[in-house]
Amino acid sequence: MQSYYNQYPDVHPSIIIKTEVLRMGVKFTERAKEQAKSLDTVFKGYHLFSYDRSRTVTWEEKIPADFFLKNDDTFVQTRVNEDSPYTIDYLDGKFALCEDSERLREIYFRIAPGYYAKTLDDGTPMRAIVQSINEQLFITINKYCEMWKTKDQCLFCDFVAQTNEQQKKEVAIVHKTPEQISLVLREALEEPKHRYLLITGGTILTTYKNKSEIDYYCEHLNAIAEPLRLLYPVNFQINAKNHEEFKKIFDAGVGCIQPNMEVWDRRLFKILCPGKDKYVGYDEWIRRMIEAVDVFGFAKVAPNFVSGVEMAKPWGFQDVRSALNSTLGGFDYLMKHGILPRLDMWTIEPNSALGGQEPPPLEYYIELGKEYMELRHKYGMPTPYGLSRGCYRIDTTFDWEYFHGR
Repeated sequence: MQSYYNQYPDVHPSIIIKTEVLRMGVKFTERAKEQAKSLDTVFKGYHLFSYDRSRTVTWEEKIPADFFLKNDDTFVQTRVNEDSPYTIDYLDGKFALCEDSERLREIYFRIAPGYYAKTLDDGTPMRAIVQSINEQLFITINKYCEMWKTKDQCLFCDFVAQTNEQQKKEVAIVHKTPEQISLVLREALEEPKHRYLLITGGTILTTYKNKSEIDYYCEHLNAIAEPLRLLYPVNFQINAKNHEEFKKIFDAGVGCIQPNMEVWDRRLFKILCPGKDKYVGYDEWIRRMIEAVDVFGFAKVAPNFVSGVEMAKPWGFQDVRSALNSTLGGFDYLMKHGILPRLDMWTIEPNSALGGQEPPPLEYYIELGKEYMELRHKYGMPTPYGLSRGCYRIDTTFDWEYFHGR
């Protein structure tokens, strides 16, 4: 790590630490695991993907889902990798992030929200319905993507594989009802720290319970909004839809839509996202995102891009600069049209089709973070809507703005 500090003296050390730990993952010593089990924190499990490098970790293992770097509160997701050079240990009564025997930074874990200890009337843990990511509440309405059924899933995705692992070891509600979600949200929103909602779900190619994908999700959105009377800032993730369908989502109270494109290069989109290419197509996906700006407004169309996956072997770019030029060129194009791309650092999950690969070098992520921020400033783009540094643990976007931005 010290060599990276020397290589990038103009980059805040916390950005370098967070980037490296997301890129390479982290392992826990046995004493850190035992000490963490006694904490009232949020443990890994129940989430959208595994976000683990070496194996899928579930709730019963009691491994903290994330942690904060002491002194500046940089928020980092836990991505378990037993072969990582970085370790979380418990030394002299404190948790620390270490490289070999050297302590890099003291860390701390967040306190679990009160609703995590509660259950619905049928005994379902509320944490299985809605997950807390510090300030954000995360809701996966439908924990199944039908593209896995047709073998058209994105190659970096372990969505259904993660669902299957969850079902073996913990309560995993695949299809959550509007009533379940509304009940848990009312409990969760009693706690003042929760101020953002992110709603997502797997693709429905045909129908579910005689409802199309758009009708199924809008039914849930309307049911969620009704008891709350007022929707908190809410992001909704769904495939690129036509103007009429996006208008339905907007009318249901959604403030920002996230039609996640994942990778910009046309050739790689076809290879890495075969279902998205098959059922919508590259040009149509972009056209629909641009059209959605008329519905949601400037910077309120925020597709995710899995940063680094454009270097996946054997199809991806072979050198860092070519990969950056492709992705940043796409971001420039989208920002010109009022679209704000988001970043999620690629987790090479073992149960995805790309499992076992090595991540891009640190250089790629440092340059991407810096140049992405510069592009946002160029086009007057804010940080992504309905998110904050206090809940965005999967990338350094907010950290770049906090330490080096405006």
